[in-house]
Amino acid sequence: MVDRNKIYKGQVVEIMTCPFLLLSEKAMYWPEKKMLILSDPHLGKITHFRKAGIAVPLEAKNENWRNLNDLIVSQAPRSVYFLGDLFHSTYNDEWQELEEFMSVFDNIEFHLVLGNHDILEEKVYQNSRLKVCEQSIQDQFIFTHHPLKEPQGELFNFCGHIHPSILLSGKGRQRIKLPCFYFYDQQLILPAFGVFTGTKNLELAKAQSIYGVAEGEILKIK
Repeated sequence: MVDRNKIYKGQVVEIMTCPFLLLSEKAMYWPEKKMLILSDPHLGKITHFRKAGIAVPLEAKNENWRNLNDLIVSQAPRSVYFLGDLFHSTYNDEWQELEEFMSVFDNIEFHLVLGNHDILEEKVYQNSRLKVCEQSIQDQFIFTHHPLKEPQGELFNFCGHIHPSILLSGKGRQRIKLPCFYFYDQQLILPAFGVFTGTKNLELAKAQSIYGVAEGEILKIK
């Protein structure tokens, strides 16, 4: 159960009678399992772009690592699940940084549910600490990268890939786009964890509920 006396930086929600914590760092924590869940970090993307001569600020890369480190330290999980697109493209030095990063947390299991950008050679994954799978089922939950198009029985689907966001408009024609946790049928689409990632606006009307991420806060939008 969630410790109600502890100050969490997020929003407690109940999914299939289980409490989860939606975090303003664009990740989710499952207290019962001590499991940290995040999607689409796209590590290596910034290095990949910089090699191609695109002037992406190096600070964005450092921010990814800093956010991931702070999240693990603050939540103290037993396991970390990446719901795909952990690494953006072909091998570069940032993969070695990932290996070194995981070695610091040698008491934590790291799992990768493969995404469409996870295209490294199989031996790279085999030689790492990552436990890799196409999908994972934990109790009444199924973890995938792509959102499942059809329900899998009574299983609730946690997924990513879409990089969901919601566009809000004010009376004075103000507009703001927020990354969000998007609940739809038996499904939760997580926001992209990576700093240097785009987003896709999803429809407010189709969601069962939406929690936006804004300036270090979780906002219930619907």
